[in-house]
Amino acid sequence: NGEKKWITNGVYADFFVTAVRTGAPGRDGISMLLIERGPGVQTRQMECMGVSASGTAFVTFSDVLVPVSNLLGQENKGFRIILNNFNHERLQCVVVANRLSRVCY
Repeated sequence: NGEKKWITNGVYADFFVTAVRTGAPGRDGISMLLIERGPGVQTRQMECMGVSASGTAFVTFSDVLVPVSNLLGQENKGFRIILNNFNHERLQCVVVANRLSRVCY
């Protein structure tokens, strides 16, 4: 059970990649699950100025049953998956910032 916020295209999505607590507190208790839209999964569109077509949403999970086969990676090792994604995002931010600084100069 829980809620995600600011999910782009959430109102249109059929699947959600979600970090969930499956173990002890801290980074070693997070797993990644692929959750299919179905019973217990509810979305509602957020009112965002200028980007209403993006379908940005709140996603609420209530007593959702997820098959074991929808575990991405190993149980309680999801934090590493999250960090791998952040590395790409950080590199992209650096490249964009560098390019904009050169254009503005």
